[in-house]
Amino acid sequence: MTGFENITAASSLALAGEDVPVGQYARKLFTNMGILDQVMKMEINEGTNVTAVLTAVAEGSNEVGVVYATDAASMPEKVEIIAEADKTKIDPAVYPVGLIKDKEASEDQKKAAAEFKKYLTGDDSVMKLFTEAGFTKYTE
Repeated sequence: MTGFENITAASSLALAGEDVPVGQYARKLFTNMGILDQVMKMEINEGTNVTAVLTAVAEGSNEVGVVYATDAASMPEKVEIIAEADKTKIDPAVYPVGLIKDKEASEDQKKAAAEFKKYLTGDDSVMKLFTEAGFTKYTE
């Protein structure tokens, strides 16, 4: 096993269900690679969420699994990242931050929300924390 291109050579695969975002991303990747049918014929342990998939690989129940890089990075002593999805084959997982209009929010709550957004987006030390956790800044 060296990556997605030969994932079907693995003895088993941990994969999140179709109703879970990471499971949807994985299936879309395999579809775009033209290998979804072959992958779905593998011995698959379908996890209820990304944590279940990661745990299945970390504990050795499955040879490989598909999770977010940030989740895999949380267990460097138990799992090895062997590949990252080709950005031309899959849309990025985006976690936006923004403010919403809430007529029921107090002025203090609105101020706190604005300050938190400014903290997340305007402080280089915060971005460094996200980068160290495996996230990248998304720009269109």
